[in-house]
Amino acid sequence: PPRLDFKGSEGVEELVLLLRRGTAEAQGKAAAAIAAAAAAGADEARQVVGAGGVAPLLLLLRAKGDAQEHAARAIMSMADSPEHQASLSAAGAIPAAVGLLRSGSLGVQDVAAGILGNLAIQSEPNQTAIVAAGALPGLVSLLAKGAAPAKEQACFALWNLACQHPPNQLAIAEAGAVRPLVALLSKGTPPVQEEAAGALMNLAAHPDNKRAIAAANAIAALVPMLSQGGGPAEQAAGALMNLASNNALNQASIVKAEALSPLVALLQTAPKSGEPASRRAREYAAGALMNLCLKQKPLQDRVAAAGAVPLLVGMLSEQAEGAQYEEAAGALTNLADTHEENQAAVGKAGAVPPLAALLRKPSASAQEEAAGTLMNLAACDANKDAIVSAGALPPLVALLGSGSAA
Repeated sequence: PPRLDFKGSEGVEELVLLLRRGTAEAQGKAAAAIAAAAAAGADEARQVVGAGGVAPLLLLLRAKGDAQEHAARAIMSMADSPEHQASLSAAGAIPAAVGLLRSGSLGVQDVAAGILGNLAIQSEPNQTAIVAAGALPGLVSLLAKGAAPAKEQACFALWNLACQHPPNQLAIAEAGAVRPLVALLSKGTPPVQEEAAGALMNLAAHPDNKRAIAAANAIAALVPMLSQGGGPAEQAAGALMNLASNNALNQASIVKAEALSPLVALLQTAPKSGEPASRRAREYAAGALMNLCLKQKPLQDRVAAAGAVPLLVGMLSEQAEGAQYEEAAGALTNLADTHEENQAAVGKAGAVPPLAALLRKPSASAQEEAAGTLMNLAACDANKDAIVSAGALPPLVALLGSGSAA
């Protein structure tokens, strides 16, 4: 049959038909229109998938020029929705995107990294398949050689590939990603800095990566980012939190880099200058302080003197959507551990009622941290009556029979 021409008035199903039967020019224009539609929202992306658009878009990735890039952008937008991850992977999107990393133009390589980053979001099977398909060398190469958009998308992909996936965390470090990621902390644009710090945060969750990240001078680059605000400060706090976890050498390096003051400043909801940090940034800062203060009386003194206690107590009572309380409670636990002055200060700041309320939340980890904090506070006679008056005893007794760590 003769090839079809692009008219400009086609609906989604007609555009998909053009991908299959259109002229080369019509295919490129149809791919551009589908890319725009898929980027508009979840409903539009769903229409493209429902019309059978995935297979012809993947075939266009073998083309050259604008059609290839438009097809890649359409797939990247569809991959941003969890409901399409499995179908895209089953259709071959992962090896196709990895192929673009190796042979695509510079403009297409960053889109290929974006496809892989989206497919990896909260999908353990895709995280595993992407690394198995050989994506890491291409992504690491983009960190050093790509333009700013390509660097950002490569960081984004590595961030998601490493998220809660220990084998990938090791594989990414072994592929040589640590040093170029650290370099981007000081040389990249703010969006690139944020993505690089996020990738390092997830890599630092693996015990074997903490030393390598610190050896690449990441700590000295992360600490100034705490004062930048926005996304860079949030991810820098998260990276420092994970670097400090169960690693005495990193803890000492973070303190030596003068991180305590900016970490406490991040906890503020009404800073003297600039916008307040996000709830997640404040949770990460609390987590970093929690890890730094563990069994360290001099640091317990310094963090309390810097004004952290009332800020952490305030976080326990906030009802923000998606709020987590483990880091704030954990920081108070470690500040109060065998430290009578801090125990009294935490109780005086009003921590007991919100901690008692946390005992009744469905989160086992929140219950555990709240119980741990109350245990340390109860060592101070001034807090005992307050703990009983806040109604903490019944949920504490109930937890005894729950079998949980709390």
